[in-house]
Amino acid sequence: ATKTIPIVFAAISYPVDAGLVTANDKTDGNVTGVSDPIPVEDIFELAKELTPGVQTFGFIYNAGEPNSISNIERARAYCDANGIQYVEATIAGTSDLLQAAQSLVGKVDAIFVPNDNTTASAMGTLANEANKAGIPVYTGADSMVIDGGFATVGIDYTILGKQVARMVKRLMDGQTIAENPVEVVDEYAKIVNKTTAATLGIALSDEVLSTFTVVE
Repeated sequence: ATKTIPIVFAAISYPVDAGLVTANDKTDGNVTGVSDPIPVEDIFELAKELTPGVQTFGFIYNAGEPNSISNIERARAYCDANGIQYVEATIAGTSDLLQAAQSLVGKVDAIFVPNDNTTASAMGTLANEANKAGIPVYTGADSMVIDGGFATVGIDYTILGKQVARMVKRLMDGQTIAENPVEVVDEYAKIVNKTTAATLGIALSDEVLSTFTVVE
């Protein structure tokens, strides 16, 4: 569409895989931005802290989203290395989410959802079904916890947005795309939903309540 107006992306987990840039450290086209890969391993460590009895995870994701595939591969690797079982349920659209959630009930102790756009757009559906079944949902982003998920070590989109804005400002002030290679979001947040915790009967310690971002 343009070779002269700088294009800056936000919230692209794997921009090379998405075909936006050829390398994160070399922006030789007209596109740059801030990538937001989620700390998958940290999310599972968080689950070990908050719900230590989890033996089997359910994974829900859209197999057509490259960012989801990459994160699910990391989730599998973590679980395989730590002797954790997992069951997968893939979706193609939001209309599949209810059935996917129901298919995991009785088979898993917790659910992991990466920063999957399809799931995020109907997170309330998943949260309602999981909460009814007493299954905590660990997510990849703050918005998904706000919409009823249980907890995350993930993306705070306010922090991400400010980092993107700083890059845009530099470009508007005269720097080039080449001078601004792709950045990775520089801060993650621990977030827990207090209302969801109460629904699930999970007690949150004073330390968690004082050190996490708490939403209700």
